[in-house]
Amino acid sequence: MILGKYHIMMSDTGDKNWDSRNLHLMYISLGNINNVLDNQFRSLTGFASFTLRNQDPSGGQYHGSTLLDGSGIQFYTLGQNPIRQINIYHEVGHLLDNTSGLRDIFTNAVENLNNPSWVEDDMQITPYALNSRYIYNDPNYPWVEARQTYIGFGPSEQWSDAFANYIGGNINLCNSEGISMFNFIRGALQPYLAFLP
Repeated sequence: MILGKYHIMMSDTGDKNWDSRNLHLMYISLGNINNVLDNQFRSLTGFASFTLRNQDPSGGQYHGSTLLDGSGIQFYTLGQNPIRQINIYHEVGHLLDNTSGLRDIFTNAVENLNNPSWVEDDMQITPYALNSRYIYNDPNYPWVEARQTYIGFGPSEQWSDAFANYIGGNINLCNSEGISMFNFIRGALQPYLAFLP
């Protein structure tokens, strides 16, 4: 179903095989992304392969790694723990930015903002731009950090965190930082979509 609808191959060539819990989460998450992207997900990303791998316990609970050529994403989790949904959104943000034809379009758009109000001195998006620093609607976790980027990383990570929170509906539209980030994401996506809800 994921391959047919989104052109994403859920590959078992990683350290772990995809189980039904992670496959269901991926299907739901890609559907959420596709809805926000006006059903253009497949045409924007082309074919890609997602693998599931073992997380080194010394490096935290989980992370993702998107291939620079846009051909896939590797998701890392400890043991049998499921992926965090916000991490799917974050890595797909990188996938969009790394896809042939869109290479660094969104990273460059952040760079061109020259110190946006929604980025703090530590290079992370500011919590003031978010409804919450935590995501509470992940189907497998009571809460997950909304900011996925490590301190000190630059525009590509800022893009992916902003995109992830945009997809997750976690942008605070009651203050200037949130409004600015929301409008940036909409403006960055607009040329590639016929309609934005």
